[in-house]
Amino acid sequence: MGCKSSKSVDESALVKAEHKPAPDMSPKDAKELVEATKVEAAGVIAEKVTIQEKIVWKNARANKFFCELDKDGNGKLDDKELLELAKWSWNLMNPHDALKEGPLNEYMKDLKSKCDKDGDGVIDKTEF
Repeated sequence: MGCKSSKSVDESALVKAEHKPAPDMSPKDAKELVEATKVEAAGVIAEKVTIQEKIVWKNARANKFFCELDKDGNGKLDDKELLELAKWSWNLMNPHDALKEGPLNEYMKDLKSKCDKDGDGVIDKTEF
């Protein structure tokens, strides 16, 4: 199953705030209550969410990222797409240390060897 046909993920719909203002609460207090229950974590999410909701949210983010990497939409990351993952991963962990092409290819091969559980040469969503 490829990503091109996947529906986009609305992360804000994945998390539901549990705190609602009381009917007798002033608008100012209600606004403060709502703002107090929010935190910023790659989008506004409720502070008091269940572990299951966090897992759903993180899985949705991972799926969205996989689909961004899967340029041809075949549901698998090939070497060219894995190279983009390697660049992103390296730059995230080493923002001031550019990786040259040779070592980058080695880093990509290392990522692939760690993730490609069935040995078919590509990374599918399950392996990702």
